[in-house]
Amino acid sequence: MPVGQVNANDPRVKRTRQLLQQTLLDLMREKSFTAITVQDLAERSTLNRATFYAHFDNKEALLDETIRISFLQMVERRLPTGHVSSSADLEPIIVAVCEFLKQLNGKCWQQQRRFGVLVEREMKALLTGILRVWLAELEAQPMRDGASADLTATMASWAIYGAALHWSYQDVRQPEEELARAVQTVIARVVMLGER
Repeated sequence: MPVGQVNANDPRVKRTRQLLQQTLLDLMREKSFTAITVQDLAERSTLNRATFYAHFDNKEALLDETIRISFLQMVERRLPTGHVSSSADLEPIIVAVCEFLKQLNGKCWQQQRRFGVLVEREMKALLTGILRVWLAELEAQPMRDGASADLTATMASWAIYGAALHWSYQDVRQPEEELARAVQTVIARVVMLGER
């Protein structure tokens, strides 16, 4: 977002950003992310391009915010505190990742390489951020093999996203909760999250 151009607390700004996010989702049902232009977003939302650029630097920034808000809402529905306090809290987060990827799967996003890369980057960053907060609280205790909280959070986030992505590619999928238990167990055992 361009610095100083919009007040994020202004209700009009919130409505405009929500409108642009919904417009992006609507357009993605019709064509690939790569084919969508800022002009398409402006026309469909009945805003002008200058308004778009007052809120977002480009369509990728709009996508990042759309992913972030959608995913964090899914996490909050499953983990009301939105905060990981033990390794058991990983299960609802893993289920939220699966649900998010399942929602995107309906848009055939895997066939859109650029879109897939953008989703993966943002999801890993969100997961790392969520886990880093928890692990920072545990950092006073020695980590396994001397790994830092940051490295541990990064490894766990990649494992969670990778497992959920693999799950999303399957024609016949096990229930999300079953996958979440298995992934949580592996992460807790291998990385020793919450087992210090």
